[in-house]
Amino acid sequence: MIRLVTCLILLSSAVAVADPPGLTLPAGAVLQQPMLAPPGLAVVERPVRAMPPETSYRSQLIIADTAAVFAVVGGIKAESAGLAIVGVTSWVVMPALIHSAHHHGARAAQSLLLRFGLPVLGGLIGNQLGKCGSADCDDSDGQAAATALGFLVGIATATVIDDAYLGRADDAPAPQVQNLVADASPAR
Repeated sequence: MIRLVTCLILLSSAVAVADPPGLTLPAGAVLQQPMLAPPGLAVVERPVRAMPPETSYRSQLIIADTAAVFAVVGGIKAESAGLAIVGVTSWVVMPALIHSAHHHGARAAQSLLLRFGLPVLGGLIGNQLGKCGSADCDDSDGQAAATALGFLVGIATATVIDDAYLGRADDAPAPQVQNLVADASPAR
């Protein structure tokens, strides 16, 4: 079980860091630098096909989160604190690395804030809701359970927001790429 969880974590952490389609040159193509036209020649702008819009990378986030959950659960079942710590660390850090690999630094920071902040906020809210109202009440187990439940709700909320909202594709269209080529026709 530990080997399976370790393999899942390692496979989910292998984020593809390739350029999106359209930024790489086709086989055999030569990169042309913009040329300045000599006097008497016109410079004509010929549009190059636009880059396709970025697709969602939610599946990468879901795979990383699933592997992290398996690591935590596997660590708890195997009584391995190390594996559980790896799972928790993966749950916090891997989505931020995936956002960064897709050139979304702000989303990476938002992901870290969500994954640190919401569980803590949920735990604090659960702690307050689990307190007894009377002075003679000594229900520390109920308060601990409420704190843990709030913490878990914060974890689930952070995961859903990160995977569903921050992992979306960009709304803005990709910028148009222009290629300037000197034309041999005389300038008019």
